[in-house]
This record gives sequence, structure tokens and C-alpha cells, in this order.
Amino acid sequence: MSYLPSRSCAIPASHASTNPRHPKAVHSKADPVTALGNRAALLKSLADATAAHDRTLPSALLILDLDNFRLVNHSMGEDAGDEILQVVASRLAQALPTGSPAFRIGGNEFAIVLVDIHFDRTEDPGHFFLRYARSLQASVQAPYQFQHTETQTIHRTGASVGVALIAEQQAEKTTVLDRAGLALKEAKRLGGGCSRLYRPHLALDFGQQRELETRLRGAIQSRELELHYQAQVDEQGRPVGAEALLRWEIPGIGFIAPGTFILLAEKIGLIHQLGEIVISQACHQLAKWSVMPSPFPDLTLAINISPLQLHDAGLYEQIYAELAQTGAKPDKLKLEITESAVLHNLSAARMALERLDKLGVRISLDDFGTGYTSFSYLKELPISEIKIDRSFIENVDSQKYDDVITQTILGLGRMLGLSVIAEGFENQSQVECLQKMGCERYQGYLFAYPKSPIKSNRYISDYSAI
Repeated sequence: MSYLPSRSCAIPASHASTNPRHPKAVHSKADPVTALGNRAALLKSLADATAAHDRTLPSALLILDLDNFRLVNHSMGEDAGDEILQVVASRLAQALPTGSPAFRIGGNEFAIVLVDIHFDRTEDPGHFFLRYARSLQASVQAPYQFQHTETQTIHRTGASVGVALIAEQQAEKTTVLDRAGLALKEAKRLGGGCSRLYRPHLALDFGQQRELETRLRGAIQSRELELHYQAQVDEQGRPVGAEALLRWEIPGIGFIAPGTFILLAEKIGLIHQLGEIVISQACHQLAKWSVMPSPFPDLTLAINISPLQLHDAGLYEQIYAELAQTGAKPDKLKLEITESAVLHNLSAARMALERLDKLGVRISLDDFGTGYTSFSYLKELPISEIKIDRSFIENVDSQKYDDVITQTILGLGRMLGLSVIAEGFENQSQVECLQKMGCERYQGYLFAYPKSPIKSNRYISDYSAI
């Protein structure tokens, strides 16, 4: 059975629906369908993890939920549903590192305990586990080929993941489970098919929630939020552009996690105001770069556009007005969109992006390679750049499939005349692999962390002076 996400795979005989209850599931802590541990086994594993894990290494609980699974049971029958559960269990077992077990804890919910994971310390643990969650999603979402008596059916199922870090202050096992559940609930609220890390605002009571909302409204009104810039470099390591990332610092408290305030802004209807701040600051930054010494005038600047922004009729007018007011060059501004931004209404997305393309703004398809219909988007939308998802870069120097997929995307970009940028670099080995493939644009902590405007300009100037 192949576990490569881009290929269909037949369900092996050991998973046939004629034997839906797994023979190995003979004790009270095993699930009878998948033979994975059940909820009781998960609670014991969490107790062991919180009591014994190495405090210098991160651990996390992931809860994975199969999207729209009820429709499978209704349309194809419970036997087909059991087959899917068995394949998901098998794929999770294949994907997880030794010592990190998977469990089935509900009808279509799985839990994974990742214990004492070694990773590059330059990366935030939460970001690391989110990337890991996305890789599990890619494995689970690969096509399934059912072998029925009269017909063969290929099925794909989406998945949502909630992630919670297992830390010393979270010693109560139910708290860790609740936090992962809250993160999963947030992922489902956003439409499913995504991963979310637990953030404190998800567990705020009404009073705390209102206080944070009030602070955010005030911060937007007084323009307290500021763009930071993460450099994008060429194959020689020379800065050629940057991605703009919004930051919010509360005096006396510190920086608020972007995942916290951006999701809150979406929830309470402030995402458009945040978008206005990003567009305005980005255009002003491009205008400043245009009159600075080389290489600043040639730098591009990418900003992230949320699904709600993309389908807002006022987006074009906002960008047009800021470009006109600041004098920034449209071809230096890149709008990064994800597949989810166009998934539900491709026609409307195409119309919005075509107007922006005629304005001269460049469109970049972010997280490329993680969806099933990304190739059709290249045909339907005015895309000028594709951004290889970090989940492929993570193991590109050690995993054959990631290597092949990355080479394929780079080749596709060259044949279609598209710029290709890869993100998520953490070590030199990854860079050397991509250099051999002919990659020309790179982004990641290995090169630069997101920096304030002043520090970002200094970084670019210092490199240019070498």
C-alpha cells in the first residue's frame, strides 16, 4: 500500500470491510475497528508524558478529525466508513516517529501524542508541531481506492487538526486534552481542512475575551500594529524581497501571538481593518525602498490576503488607493493567497484576482502542493508565483517523496514561466538539495527571522555591503 499523498492506493486485504472488528483489539484499551489505543489508553499516555517527558524537548497532543465523515457512512455505508478508519490508522502509524503513539478516541477522531521531539531550536515549537500536523493531514487526505465486489471507488477525505503543547504548566491531562479540543474546534469553525494551535484566547471567559477585543479595537484605531519583514533571498543568499508579517505588542505584556489576534479579528469582524493596515504599511515601505540605494528599489514585498479579504469588493479599491497615494510600484507588491481562499468560489476569486493582475500586482499561490486542485488553479487564476509549502522542505534532504515532489513543482514552475520560492529552511543541507534542483528563491529562519522595519533595512544594507 502506498502512502504517497499524490497517488491513489487500494485498501489492503487486512483492512477489508468483511472483518470490520480488528482481531488484535482484544483488551479494554484498544479500539475494535483500528486496533489503536482508545480514549482510556490516551489518558494513560498523556499522564506518562506529562510526568516523565524531558523538559528540554517539546511534546504535543494532536487531535485529528476527519471532515464530513458522516456523509461517508450515509452515502457509502458503515463498512466503507470502517475501511477509511483502518486506512487512516495505518497511515498514521507509518508517519509517526517511534515512541509517539496514535489513538482513536471517537467516531472519526484520532489523537497523537508526540513526545520529546528533537527539532531545530531556532524554530518556535508551536510552528514546528503545526507543520507536523500539516504533514499528517497530507498523508490522511491521500486518495483511498475501495475494492468492492462490483465496483472500485476512489475517495478522498479531508482532515482538521487541533494542536496543544504538553508543557510543565499543563500537567493536568484533561487540560491538555481540552486545549487540543479547543484548537480543533477552531479549525472546524474556519471551515475544516486546516490545523490550528491552541492559543490562550480560545479558553478566555467572556470578560477576558471582551477585554482582548477592546484592546485590539483600540490598537487598530491607534495603529499600534506594525509589519515586520522576513527576507527572501536568491541562490547566493542575497536579499531579493521580503514577506510582511503583522505584529502586535502590548506595553507591559509583550507581543501577542499572530494566531491569537488574527483569528480573533476574523471572529469579531475586524479582519478587513487589519488588512487595511497591512496594505497601507506595505505600500509605504515599498515607496521608501524605491528611493533608497540598491538593492532596495528592486525588492518585492509579499503580503498575506485572507479568504475574507479576497472576497471583499473593496480590496481592489484599497490597494489601488494606497499605490496611488504612496507612489509604490504595483509590480513590487505580491499578494499571497492560499488554496482555501479560492476553494469555495473560484469564479469570484478569479474575477477579483484578474482585476488586481491588470493593475500590475503579482499573485503568489501559498502552501503549494498541499491541496488536490492546485494545478487547476494555475490554469484558472492569474498566478505569477508559487510558493512550495514548508512541509516538503522539512524532509527534502532525507525523504524520497518530498524530494521528488519538490523537483516536480520546480520543474512545473519553469515550464509555465512562473517564479518559484521555497520556504521553511532550517539547515544548510536543505538549501543544498534545493540548489541542486535549480531553486532560485528561498525563505526561512536559516536566512533571517522576521524583523522590524529598521532592523530589516539594516540586515539588507549590511548584506549588500559585503
